[in-house]
Amino acid sequence: MKQKYDVVVIGAGCIGASVASHLGELGCANVLVLEKEKLIGTGSTAKCAGGVRAQFSTPINIYMSHYSIREFETLEKEYGIQFNQCGYLFVVRNEEQKERYLKNMEIQQSYGVDVRFISKDEIAALAPNYGLDNVLGGTFGAKDGLIDPSMTVDAYFKRARKHNIDFETETPCTGFKTAGNRITHVITPKGEVACDMVVNAAGPFSKELGKMLGFEIPIEPVRRMITTTGELPFVTNKFPMVVDVTTGMYMHKEGNGLLIGLANKNEKPGYDENIDTEFLDEMLTTALEVMPYLENAEIKTQYPGTWGGLYEETPDHHSILSYVPQFSNFIVAGGFSGHGLMHAPAAGRAIAELVTKGTCDTFDLKPLRFTRFAEGDLTKERNVI
Repeated sequence: MKQKYDVVVIGAGCIGASVASHLGELGCANVLVLEKEKLIGTGSTAKCAGGVRAQFSTPINIYMSHYSIREFETLEKEYGIQFNQCGYLFVVRNEEQKERYLKNMEIQQSYGVDVRFISKDEIAALAPNYGLDNVLGGTFGAKDGLIDPSMTVDAYFKRARKHNIDFETETPCTGFKTAGNRITHVITPKGEVACDMVVNAAGPFSKELGKMLGFEIPIEPVRRMITTTGELPFVTNKFPMVVDVTTGMYMHKEGNGLLIGLANKNEKPGYDENIDTEFLDEMLTTALEVMPYLENAEIKTQYPGTWGGLYEETPDHHSILSYVPQFSNFIVAGGFSGHGLMHAPAAGRAIAELVTKGTCDTFDLKPLRFTRFAEGDLTKERNVI
């Protein structure tokens, strides 16, 4: 670790690693990435479901996903990140849901997304044994799918290291030194590091960096839980990520069985990642409603078959990719509200352009600006699971 860097990136999950990689590609290689854990990519990134989709409700999220999917396809060819384009299927069970998802589909198609509405019979063929009571159909994105989170982080790490970008693990940011409206140093247990720019890619811990600097970052950590099943004979690599719009329950292939997830709508913000056994019971009850076949399946209710992790949520479920008004050389790259991994390529490119050019040419980042919260200019992303 040198004494001075052009850029210090705080957090070496999928976002921080992608930012570092893209900075190197744009010719900014005097970069340090700090990670508080022993290994990179072992925080929230390692605990996510690994889904990748372009089926969002707002143009910026759709476009960022569409961009990211193309980059994931490239990373699959170069590094073998296990990008399985098995598709994403949103199952609707009433006319209101159908109308809403058909409208979303029109927006998605206008951005070149490969998505179509499919029938109940087609759902049965794609997702054998899925419960079809009251199902009207669903929207299916054929190029959506699943990636391996750890392999993705490793691919960006290798790309960054080609540009001699430094990574320091077990090195948390513990504070900052400032002069006027600029950050001059990042403080760590290993010493102070002078820098020209700081990128906050600390995920669910992003707001803690804001506290160190005396201002509020509107990103809250919220626990989410996942459980898995034993082997199921009908689950193949073609089984898509299936989301029940009514309950919010999602499931996809994991090993030779299924991974099952559901958001607890009553979960309060906090850093608790322990298994909530009471909510796990609710998850399993919902899973049986969505797929009655699971009644006789083995459910792995103990860690590592069940685990908790943290979403990083904003009030409108859009990320923040932006400079902040409090400090002229501090950028926030967080608040993805559950879609950080799938937007990592786009976010990395956007932040790299902000750092090297002062603006982003690839994306219109106005909907993701930091000041939108104070301005009250919020558009909520509805397709959040």
